[in-house]
Amino acid sequence: MRVSLWFICLVSLVAAYPAPRTPAADPEPALTAADKKYLDDLMKDTLFDPKGAQRVSLPTSFFVQKIPAHSLSDSGAWFVPGRGGVPGRVYCTDGVSLPAPSENELKKLDFVAAARTRFMPAPEKNTNPADQDHFALTQQIQESHLRGAHDLIYAAWLYRLGEEGLAARALASARAREKDPRASLRTKLAEWNYAGMIFSFESRDDARALAHGEHLLSRYPVEAKTGLCRQTAQVVADLKGRQKKGTFGKAAKKEEWPADFDRWDIKKKLAYLLDGLDEIEVRQWMQPGGVDIGSDRRVGELIRMGEPVVPALIDALEADERLTRSVHYWRDFSPLPRTILGTREAIVTALSAILRIRLFEINSTADNFTSHGSAAAKETAERLRAYWKAYGHLPFDERLMKILINPKESFPTRREAAENFSLLKADGSPGSRWYNGRVGPVPGHVPGTAAAKYNNPTAAEAVLALMAADLKAHDAATPKDYPGRHKGERERIETEYLAALMFLGDRRLAPEMAKRASEAGSPRDRRQWATVAHYLGDPKPLQSFADDFRAGKIAVRPGNTRGDDLGHIVAILVEIGTPEADRALTALADPKHPQYKAVVEIILTQQGLGFESRKWFAHPFCLSILRAALDDIAPTGAEFVIEQNTLWHQVPGARGGGPVPEILTDPTRRRDKAAERTCDQAADKLGRAVVGLPKYHPLLKDADERLAALKTTFDRFAGKYRKPTEPERQLFGLDYFATPFLPDICPLGRAATAEDVKTGRALFHLDGKGKPASLKLPAEGVLTRDAKKDRPPRVLIVQAEIGADDRVTYGIISKDGVRSVPATEVTNVKHIPPPDVKPEPKKPADGVNGRKD
Repeated sequence: MRVSLWFICLVSLVAAYPAPRTPAADPEPALTAADKKYLDDLMKDTLFDPKGAQRVSLPTSFFVQKIPAHSLSDSGAWFVPGRGGVPGRVYCTDGVSLPAPSENELKKLDFVAAARTRFMPAPEKNTNPADQDHFALTQQIQESHLRGAHDLIYAAWLYRLGEEGLAARALASARAREKDPRASLRTKLAEWNYAGMIFSFESRDDARALAHGEHLLSRYPVEAKTGLCRQTAQVVADLKGRQKKGTFGKAAKKEEWPADFDRWDIKKKLAYLLDGLDEIEVRQWMQPGGVDIGSDRRVGELIRMGEPVVPALIDALEADERLTRSVHYWRDFSPLPRTILGTREAIVTALSAILRIRLFEINSTADNFTSHGSAAAKETAERLRAYWKAYGHLPFDERLMKILINPKESFPTRREAAENFSLLKADGSPGSRWYNGRVGPVPGHVPGTAAAKYNNPTAAEAVLALMAADLKAHDAATPKDYPGRHKGERERIETEYLAALMFLGDRRLAPEMAKRASEAGSPRDRRQWATVAHYLGDPKPLQSFADDFRAGKIAVRPGNTRGDDLGHIVAILVEIGTPEADRALTALADPKHPQYKAVVEIILTQQGLGFESRKWFAHPFCLSILRAALDDIAPTGAEFVIEQNTLWHQVPGARGGGPVPEILTDPTRRRDKAAERTCDQAADKLGRAVVGLPKYHPLLKDADERLAALKTTFDRFAGKYRKPTEPERQLFGLDYFATPFLPDICPLGRAATAEDVKTGRALFHLDGKGKPASLKLPAEGVLTRDAKKDRPPRVLIVQAEIGADDRVTYGIISKDGVRSVPATEVTNVKHIPPPDVKPEPKKPADGVNGRKD
């Protein structure tokens, strides 16, 4: 069961960390008659009666395995001994009970004494967050958030146990935070019961899940129908359905088709697959994120069966109220919100994939089709029936064209048809979705020819006309939110249409795209139209745009240097790779360029070199910027700190931490604190962006010497950096999204000289007395010292010479260095064959590749 100790702390009702209190004034407070009735009513309809029970501490394992939804931070419950051979039971806050563990596992607690500590006057304590343990501070935050509910529970129990004075203090404390904390207490208790039901259901502990659900419906009838608990009745009904079906509490069956499944007719297959949808058990794969329910083999088979099963799937979407075993959640460490996905989730996934239409738009990270309920499912089914009646008889491409030109269809529906049309394969079958937030190519896409049969209008003309009408309607509509979001939605719509036009590949539209680029009213529009024109066969508008960008004539919207404007300009220039684009990107490394400061800030502050940041490190202009920053010793305002085996990077008011890297594991070689400088940022980025640079960290005691060595090594190959080939990427274990560089050292076909080493054409020389070895370059190998490691790092061999003494020396590039080594120190040596496709080398523009002119 996936229940963490963090969860146990989070859902606690009685805190283990009493907060400091201001001394209360005498005389001793007392309960009024109304107070007593208030607490009596709470005992009757909400809380367990502790009269005659013993407060005990239970083993943590018992709570994790048995009662996750009721765990208290003191691992406590109320114990009632057994009688007449009946075993004792432990009771949680609202009366849910389970057989108790053996009595030797129970530790008695003094509930009243704990209450005195909590509510009686106590000396003030230092609560400065800087002087507190991080975990204790977190507990105090949680305690403060739930304090009113906690104190109300104390008040009721203390009153029931005859401690009226303490009960009055507890009640006053509860009301100080909330006038009537009873409603919020019931809501919290209902939610924690609900969480227990969800976790039990997910782990197939159906008996406990049903007990939780029925307890919710009887004890919290109002709360179980609303808010985070609104799925309660559906879960209980589903569990009772499983009892009738004979699958209640049963382990998951092995995933395999019946022996003769392939010979079944489509009707029998469909019935079998629909019946098994309640056994789907796909887990959420990231947080926040979704459940890839389409990866289930049953859903995949429905999708493969295709359009013949659409009518039956629509009927099932309308009628099937069952649940799967898959749970969608916001964060794993948060017990709620959590939704058990219905079988409708699988059905709507299959229908979306078969019909190539979006049936549901996610509104938040915790959103899903199931949470919108039966009414939404029935409405979707009716909409699909109308769609299928109007278009189901048509081939896919004709269906799309009819929707595209039908003014009665909504703009989102017609826009989706434009997207699907742009991806048609030559045979008219659907392609894969392309939208990636900007106009630009998707690797491997080849415009299909299925749309070519349409004329008057052509598919591209229909899309262009639809785009104009859609944007006109959007502009005329009143913004639903703030104007910036309305404008952003317009840009998204426009980008979808432009990408569709590009993917349709109708070159007859290129002159119109070029015309619109020349008449564009903004740099963004100009870039977008010029990009489409480029991919439709007219490169001139984008060449002109690149030239103007190089000259600093393209304005970037203020405050949007990281977003659509500058980021997308850089991305498309990197993508097209023309000489004009190369010169424009190179110009960004010139301090005189108007975007220079913005680009420097972006590059230096990137948190990693992953998918989102790759455009900034995909062209050698970044090397020039980073090299210049290596000489900047200005402080950034941040600092590095090592505390309790965690490396923290912190700025005033915020910090982020992670494991201590291997280079810093030796305490004798490092400092525990160091201020960060601009050169430290640059060294970190260069170390990630360039293979072969020595390791560096500002916490090292020899950081200054290492920084100097990094500069020397980098400058040695200035102007001679290239992208690694795919075999080289694999050799160094480079991340898929990384865009690194490495020294471009080619075989000389002769012995290297001192001048070759000085100018970066070789790694070593043998005073002119060497000669090329027989090893075919480039090659790879493993240093002998690393050979016994489980996954020994490999090195790239780029030079091999035989000296006058007949000994062979290799010039190698490792992930953190370039050097020469005797061939005897390298093992497992083998030639690296060239990649299947080797791009033509491009001559670097002036000032590129990090050259310091």
